[in-house]
Amino acid sequence: MPLPTVQDTATPTTLFPVSPAEPSSSPTTTPTPLHCRVPRDTLVPLLALLHSVAETRSAVPILTHLSLEAQASGTLELRATDLEIGLRCRCPATVTTPGACTVEARRFSDIVRALPAGDLHLSTSRTDHAGLVLTLRCEKSRVRLLSLEPSEFPLLQAPPGEMATFPLPVATLRAMIARTVFCVPPDPSRSHLHGVFCEPYASDSVRLVASDGHRLAVVDRAVPGRPASLPSVLLPAKGMVEARKLLESTSEEIATMALSSTLATLTVGDTMLTLRLGESAFPDYRAAMPAPGPHQLSVGRADLLAALRRLLILTTERERGVTLTIRPDTLALSVATNALGEGTEEMPIAYHGDPLTIGFNARYLLDFVSALDPATQVILALRDASTPALLWTEDDSGYRYVLMPMRID
Repeated sequence: MPLPTVQDTATPTTLFPVSPAEPSSSPTTTPTPLHCRVPRDTLVPLLALLHSVAETRSAVPILTHLSLEAQASGTLELRATDLEIGLRCRCPATVTTPGACTVEARRFSDIVRALPAGDLHLSTSRTDHAGLVLTLRCEKSRVRLLSLEPSEFPLLQAPPGEMATFPLPVATLRAMIARTVFCVPPDPSRSHLHGVFCEPYASDSVRLVASDGHRLAVVDRAVPGRPASLPSVLLPAKGMVEARKLLESTSEEIATMALSSTLATLTVGDTMLTLRLGESAFPDYRAAMPAPGPHQLSVGRADLLAALRRLLILTTERERGVTLTIRPDTLALSVATNALGEGTEEMPIAYHGDPLTIGFNARYLLDFVSALDPATQVILALRDASTPALLWTEDDSGYRYVLMPMRID
């Protein structure tokens, strides 16, 4: 009996078999230019700050990236910039080989957050087909991300010796920003108002001012050691938002500010925020600050805050007005909208003048009250129902808020 014929080809294992590829040699790589190790939990809060500075979309790809540099001193330095703001963070790292790379900010931040707690190993390699590549390893996870050339990453740096520098408490600066930045208009085309104005005040104080044309916030704080030659500058809106995030995230007690005519820096611990200053001139805000009117009332911040929050629920973007009816010992707040309905809140006050009714934008009033310390008395000074009101608190005469009234039918 003849033996069965042996087939020349093996039985296919797929419906569409593919011919085996010709063997090829591995791409030539150069020695790894960066290799370091850093705890994942150390990077996460830093990346939260850096990610919000980097561009999400840009015609210049490098602006969507972070710069990473492992330094021989045992430090990992990370940077982000949109050319108007720059943020530099540093953290301790175990550096085997110093080097630098860039990595897409959003992807890198998302990946690091998703990795388990533990040491994150970072290394770079260069391949013929992909260029510079960053490899992340954490426990059993391994990710490779493409890098742009680190030499392309732009830096915002001030000329040495040309900045007026002064320290101030983190809590002080954080409160000053919180009490002004909400007045900055969202429209960047209003460049003369799109920021927080900073200027020297008296002999040893710093003043921050912000306005959108309908309201004005002014806060003064004593800063011992403030340079006499401190310039008056308009700090950009986005930069002040990032400064507030930085100050809220730190456990440091002292920050250092430095100002020149073109740049400002804020340094907190190992983190430095750099702001490029615009050329627009802030308007003469002093002309808009009224003298305290003869009708003055005092109301508890907690009562006013709770009432405004409830009433704001009944307002819309088109109908934000709240009516204040002021009578001896009583304040009534009311809102009425065509789309939602109406509501009224009453609370005790200290007031002994003639009855008065005035309308304000409820959101603008709530923004001011929300920025105040919890246990305080709010002072509202009025001249009449058609002129700006002046607000401050009993325990802080260095913070004043001017609010235009609005007509409410």
